[in-house]
Amino acid sequence: MGKVHGSLARAGKVKSQTPKRFERDDFGSFDDIMDGLRREYSNRTLIFYDRSSRKRRRRPPKGRAKKRIQYTRRFVNVTLTGGKRKMNPNPTA
Repeated sequence: MGKVHGSLARAGKVKSQTPKRFERDDFGSFDDIMDGLRREYSNRTLIFYDRSSRKRRRRPPKGRAKKRIQYTRRFVNVTLTGGKRKMNPNPTA
């Protein structure tokens, strides 16, 4: 039987190489650190730069939030033009 994923001598290599991030004594209590992270990541408005205009804007939603927006766009705010629902919002692009 051949070797599959390398020997166990290399186990834990990446974790031991990774530098430690911080000590709690240096930056205050754990709650202070978490409060700072909550402020930074509130409303999931991470720094997101639009490549075309180089402006800072809110990043597009992912997962459940994206499905929720799709549902409201398609079924709640129905805009009927010509008696039919438009599937492609930007047909000429």
